Amino acid sequence: MSEICFICNSIPCKGTSTYKFRCELITDSCKFIKEFIKETYGDIVDLNIKKVHILGCEIELSTHCKIEAVRKVLYSVPSSHVMIETLELLENYTGIRS
Repeated sequence: MSEICFICNSIPCKGTSTYKFRCELITDSCKFIKEFIKETYGDIVDLNIKKVHILGCEIELSTHCKIEAVRKVLYSVPSSHVMIETLELLENYTGIRS
């Protein structure tokens, strides 16, 4: 499997949370990232994308945004049901859809 890692701010910041979720298609992750940057003015501290099968991936996102703000952006992205249903704080992530 391949992994893409973007480090947007290498200095850890107080108040940062890390979330993890699955994407059905890698193109869905691109749509989310584009929308997230637009809606949060680029509030990404760290971003890791790991390919988990031929079409899909898992995303780890560190940001100052609360989970509700991340979920709000996900709802604005077409075909985001898998991302919405698997979004969790990193330490609570199972990858199982709720």
